[in-house]
Amino acid sequence: MSASRARWRRGDESAWAHRQLAIAALADRDPRRASEEARAALALEPEAGARFILAYALSREGRRAEAAVLLPDLEPDEREFLTATFR
Repeated sequence: MSASRARWRRGDESAWAHRQLAIAALADRDPRRASEEARAALALEPEAGARFILAYALSREGRRAEAAVLLPDLEPDEREFLTATFR
């Protein structure tokens, strides 16, 4: 079990834990769960670094219109990656 999953099981509901769980969900090829975890991280800390993860997960789910709303808040290289990857 990953360290982030272990922390979450111990009751760590921090933005960091949700962000790590979102990354783990992407690794597990579960973009729906990744977007849920990224949204949870953002609800706790708007600047939690989860916007890119959320935009990526939404794009992987085929929800590009929702991801496009997040693009202006991302770093230029993040926007470029997403637009090039999910044309």
